[in-house]
Amino acid sequence: MKYILTILIAFITLQFANAQEIGVFEKPLNCNPFLIEKTYKEEAAKEARLKATELNDEAELRGGGNGNFQDTIYIVSGEKFLIKVDTFGIGADTMIVGTPTMKYSTAKSTYSKVDLVANPNVTLGKDTLQLFFRLGQKYIDTLCYYIVVKRADAKIFTQQTLLKAEKDSVVCFSFKNMTGKVLSTSILDCDGVSIAREVRKNKSFIDSCLYYGASRLGGRDTVCVKVCDENEVCDTHIFPFKVLQDTLNQAKSIVFMDDFSYNQGFPDKNTWLDDRVYVNNTMSSLPVSIGMATFDGLNYTGKPYGFGAGVSDILTSAYLDFEGRTKMYLSFYAEEKGLGYGPSKEDYFAVEFKDKNDRWKEQKNDTIQGKLLKIDAPSPGFKFKALEIPNEYMYKGFQFRFVARSSRTGINDVWNLDYVRISDTEPFKLDSTKKKQALPFADIAFVNEPPKILLNYTAMPWQQFKGFETKELNPSLSYTLNSQFGNTENITDSNISIKEKNSNASILNGYSLTNKFNITPGYIAENQLFTGSQKTDFEQKIQQLGASTDMTFVSEYSYKLTAEQNKNYKSVSRNDTTRSTTRISNFYAYDDGTPESVVEAKGVGTQISVRFNTNANDLLRGVFINFPHFNGNTSNQKFNLRVFIGTLGDNPVYEKLFLSPIYNDKTINGFTYYELTDGQGKATPLNVPKGDFYIGWQQVTSTTDAIVVGLDKNNPIAGNKVYKNTNGIWAPSKLKGAALIRPVFDKTGLITKAEETQSLSFEIYPNPVSNELIVNNLSNNNDNISYQIFDLSGKSLQSDKLTSSINVENLINGVYLLRLSGNGKSLMKKFVVLK
Repeated sequence: MKYILTILIAFITLQFANAQEIGVFEKPLNCNPFLIEKTYKEEAAKEARLKATELNDEAELRGGGNGNFQDTIYIVSGEKFLIKVDTFGIGADTMIVGTPTMKYSTAKSTYSKVDLVANPNVTLGKDTLQLFFRLGQKYIDTLCYYIVVKRADAKIFTQQTLLKAEKDSVVCFSFKNMTGKVLSTSILDCDGVSIAREVRKNKSFIDSCLYYGASRLGGRDTVCVKVCDENEVCDTHIFPFKVLQDTLNQAKSIVFMDDFSYNQGFPDKNTWLDDRVYVNNTMSSLPVSIGMATFDGLNYTGKPYGFGAGVSDILTSAYLDFEGRTKMYLSFYAEEKGLGYGPSKEDYFAVEFKDKNDRWKEQKNDTIQGKLLKIDAPSPGFKFKALEIPNEYMYKGFQFRFVARSSRTGINDVWNLDYVRISDTEPFKLDSTKKKQALPFADIAFVNEPPKILLNYTAMPWQQFKGFETKELNPSLSYTLNSQFGNTENITDSNISIKEKNSNASILNGYSLTNKFNITPGYIAENQLFTGSQKTDFEQKIQQLGASTDMTFVSEYSYKLTAEQNKNYKSVSRNDTTRSTTRISNFYAYDDGTPESVVEAKGVGTQISVRFNTNANDLLRGVFINFPHFNGNTSNQKFNLRVFIGTLGDNPVYEKLFLSPIYNDKTINGFTYYELTDGQGKATPLNVPKGDFYIGWQQVTSTTDAIVVGLDKNNPIAGNKVYKNTNGIWAPSKLKGAALIRPVFDKTGLITKAEETQSLSFEIYPNPVSNELIVNNLSNNNDNISYQIFDLSGKSLQSDKLTSSINVENLINGVYLLRLSGNGKSLMKKFVVLK
């Protein structure tokens, strides 16, 4: 028996051998699904234009080449090269240079050295150098070198390309002057940070053409393409671009203010001239006002820049008219990490000013270095920064920009920016420690969205909501305001409005936002309950709505100030209103649809499950799961979709085996639908009785990079609904966020209490087994049960209708999975074959 157990443990342990760590981990995103969706049509149209160009122009094709020989020496025409010969172990007393066949170079030896000189004016020539070693009169060894004499690398200048802002161009170049087969092409930024929106090789042309997409920035730009061939000749093609932008018409007055209180993905085009940053209201829990600009390692399409770490996101102002001014100031609030990942110590967030000669200069005294904050460390919050703009920048056409250095491979190093303002009066004062403190500013702002109208979920099925309004509706109205005033100010005409979007039915209107009309400086949070009559009226109006498969409730909070806000900065009036939406549809959700990071179940057998609750019996049809990109594509991996009812345990009520993640990049935030089916692929809705149920996944394949699911960090309490299982025992996950998993229900065909689902159960023995595997204590009549046997890679090895025993004598020694299915239920157990 001891021997058998040892073998069994060895088999099971073998499955974990490749896993470096086992557990449930939170990791950063490496894409932005919102921006991917927002730019999808634009990118598709651009690729179509490039494809059309390919049909009209002939492109240079490049060959493959065989690389370099180990004993080949490359030397530029007219130059010298010293070969040091290691004669240790040869035992020779004389080295003789053989040069009869050398046409393009000459060689002369001195002791153990050979002076090699390439002939001038050679484009490409190949010689063979022979070194003969002699002891006395006897030749004992010979060394040979292939000598490639090549021309010098060249810089090839092309004519300047003129294009308007936000237009694109394709420029092509020839390989005809290369000395051999081209092995590589690479894009270089010749003059520092490029002003382009995008520069890349044109995929349609096998690297012989360059795509340049201009941003809204005007100015000159230079892009270099380095081309290397098999003879180590590397030419650099230099492409100058001039982006036309009317700086006089675009020149702004000193009124410049942006608090990013618009959730549109990209910065305001009238204020900023590039789109690299992500404008959102989800990447920080407490901004200065609702909305912020997030700097990360993703480009404007929501995908990684690539190439390790370096300058990634940049935000460049429109042109400002400072001519004739004497003193101007820039102020802003910056935050590292937020709800993302803290920048490392070599990362920074910098302010740069552009001088009259179009040169950008970093304002080093105001550069912020990263602190390498851990994932579970709280955000340090937004910090006020202000600086005086030197006199050298008082000209018409001045610009400033924010530059972030970070990892360019995903959302690994996050900086948030808010409340950027240009003023001609000093926006700060110095405290006793000489630290700058913000002076009062005439604005009161919302800093977050209104709460959802549901208490427990962000979305839920209509049939689980209807008739349970009292239980499911949020009984409170909460918000947070931030006052920049120096004294207490009054707000008036505040209002809470809730409407159903599809029917335009008014659910709530004319309800005052707050009883505290005197708003003190700083942040103030309010959380007030509906009164009895208000709550009753609210519920009754919702109950009067007709049944619908999909309803969207829009909550809007707004107010007005009794003291008028700063007239010079009208944009701040946008933060006087805030909105959110709540779905009543056919699915449950704890998330807002936007992941800020991901969660992974690492290690074979590791599980994650999310708890939900039904108010009445229902039919589970399928599950939506969000699979964001992280460390590449894991669609070749496998997971098991698992459903538990009542409590978590070893045996799920339903299990769908060996599924693969599917990335849905064409829809915002990429949810993929997995329908509940039987072993033959037929739709098999699962009866779910009133009470708790759990939806989750189990990692099947052993790999360094496990499958990941999106995590919404704006609902940290939802982490209490997430459970993990790494060693056969279920426990709270301790995550601070909502896993993007959404169970989908059907309001038809509801089950009765007498039909509530019971779990399929059975026992198998002997285990380990050599010939016959016995199935015993089956909870259902086995007339309707079928079986399947899989190996641990998910491959089906045999299947049939179940009898009392299963013949496994054709299986070799190893660990296998047995799944029994029938009547909409299934269960899988592990067994070992040992002969």
